[in-house]
Amino acid sequence: MNELWVVCGVAGSGKSAVGNAVVEEIRADHSASADALFLDADDFHPPENVAKMSSGTPLTDDDRKPWLEAITSHVTAHFAKASRRTIIVLACSALKRAYRIILSSPTSMPSQPYSTTFFYLRVSKADLLARLKARANHFFRVDMLDSQFAALEEPTASVEEKVVILDIRDSGWDAEEQHQQVPNRNHLCFLKRSPEKIAQLVVLTFLE
Repeated sequence: MNELWVVCGVAGSGKSAVGNAVVEEIRADHSASADALFLDADDFHPPENVAKMSSGTPLTDDDRKPWLEAITSHVTAHFAKASRRTIIVLACSALKRAYRIILSSPTSMPSQPYSTTFFYLRVSKADLLARLKARANHFFRVDMLDSQFAALEEPTASVEEKVVILDIRDSGWDAEEQHQQVPNRNHLCFLKRSPEKIAQLVVLTFLE
């Protein structure tokens, strides 16, 4: 079956970098009988959405719904044309559960089913601020980060199917956080790891 791997999280969490690295890792695995394609959800925003974000105006649910539906239509159409198993890796914020439901539920071509897994990049707000301030040539403004956290409904495996938490820290965990961590297949922790190292473990663990 074809698969959609959604690398999700707030702005600055590294979705595009990790997503691209995952695709390259799949392509480098000669034992994998699958094609891999990277998509960036930002490329599907209509001009009016880009204009709003560029001006510092957060998007509403009404702004996001047609954007998410356009992504789903594109993914479904690509799978319909695929001649062999294909994995699409999509970098997409997917902040709310309702958004993730849209991405998991293709409304067209029901004869072309695919499975969807969400890889949630959990990054501390302090690390995100540092990353965003260093990023240039992107329409997302640093002062919009608060609105993203306000909208964020963290995906959890106990509520949603096929959710993997990728806990990524640039500055480490405190003692209480370390005590709370229970390593398992659906909750992987990384400290100061490159996107390539993260991708290697993701593909090693989840490419079947």
